[in-house]
Amino acid sequence: MKTQNQLRIEVNPVYKPLLNDRTEILLLYGGSGSGKSYFAHQKVLLRILTEKGHKILALRKVDKTLKESIYPLFRSLIYEWQLEHEFEFNKTEKNIFHLPTGNEIVCRGLDEPEKIKSIHGITSILYDELTEFTFDDFTQTMLRVRGEKDNYVQFIGCFNPISEYHWLKRNIIDNIDELNAGGTKYKYVHTTYKDNLFLTERDVKTITDLQLTNKLYYDIYALGIWGVEDKSGKFCFAFDEERHSKHCEYNPNEYLYLSFDFNKNPITCAAIQHYNETIYVPYVFKLHNSNIYSLCDAILAKYPNAIYSVTGDATGKSSSAMVQDNLNYYKVIKSKLNLSTSQLFVPTINPPITENKVLVNALLENYSIKIDPVNSSSLIYDMKFVEVDEDNKIIKDRSTESRKADVLDCFRYYCNQWHKNFLKFQK
Repeated sequence: MKTQNQLRIEVNPVYKPLLNDRTEILLLYGGSGSGKSYFAHQKVLLRILTEKGHKILALRKVDKTLKESIYPLFRSLIYEWQLEHEFEFNKTEKNIFHLPTGNEIVCRGLDEPEKIKSIHGITSILYDELTEFTFDDFTQTMLRVRGEKDNYVQFIGCFNPISEYHWLKRNIIDNIDELNAGGTKYKYVHTTYKDNLFLTERDVKTITDLQLTNKLYYDIYALGIWGVEDKSGKFCFAFDEERHSKHCEYNPNEYLYLSFDFNKNPITCAAIQHYNETIYVPYVFKLHNSNIYSLCDAILAKYPNAIYSVTGDATGKSSSAMVQDNLNYYKVIKSKLNLSTSQLFVPTINPPITENKVLVNALLENYSIKIDPVNSSSLIYDMKFVEVDEDNKIIKDRSTESRKADVLDCFRYYCNQWHKNFLKFQK
């Protein structure tokens, strides 16, 4: 077992006092590029190397995001510290074992609760992108750490302050003094890109350029200030009909992106193109009392010679989405449109609403988007009227046209598949 002095680790000065901090609930929040998540992983890994008796749970809200977040970051740190010979990696379960101490890091998504329930002996928890979790998620997972432990118990959460109405601000940050009245149980540390000495000039420029394009996102992602979201409750609060409602023609020389939503009534598909640094939505298919076969026929009739790329609702690939001949929706689409496997971009899960709302509005605010007011009027309608509740969940009511959100879902899925890195900054 190593000591901290034996490990040569580069840590941003703002975080060094936290290496040995034992506050039970440690919240690291602020702007993008501040290095908060990177440091949290460093601290967890350091405990794995220098203490014994650990099984530390590292959580994301959605299991499928682990392969591009928590798990690879831990691996990267281990190789950066040249300690890979001391570790064993289970790529399937996303578990990391430290052989000299017997310690373990267990990476999981909260959307697989049975896997969480089966884990015993948890000693501490790391929550990455904590704003994706509900307050109930947070409190219930903390209850998984029970009994006396050989080392101090700590719950570390990392997040951007995406909304001043989020439970993290209302329940904890705003009430920190009262919560700590009986002793320091909670601590929060606010940082921005200015605290990260390892950012490149390009990284800094990417973040600070938001000041020129979107004040709201500059406040949240550069300054780490709690966002003041549109109080009207609209999902697409950045939608501007005068700016975004523009006639646009289909360009046969460019790819045609098809994004599907599989509700029975209506069944919908948005036909989208992206070129000249502009997103065009020339046509939206919206068929009532119909099916996927008729929808594909309508697409072929409208765009018979197009080069298609397909994405959409993740549930369309499940066994519960069976149609004729025991095929799921995406198999029907592949067959009917004569697609190769490389033309299908089927998501494993649908995007988290809160994260997706930020992405869609960032694109509406900062990118060129043209939606045809005649042939894509149903998307314009959704952008004008679809609302979210206080937990940022889309309010849906199948009996009310303004709350079906089917075509907006098509656009959301498209954005998540082909523009999901629009707001992604290097740590």
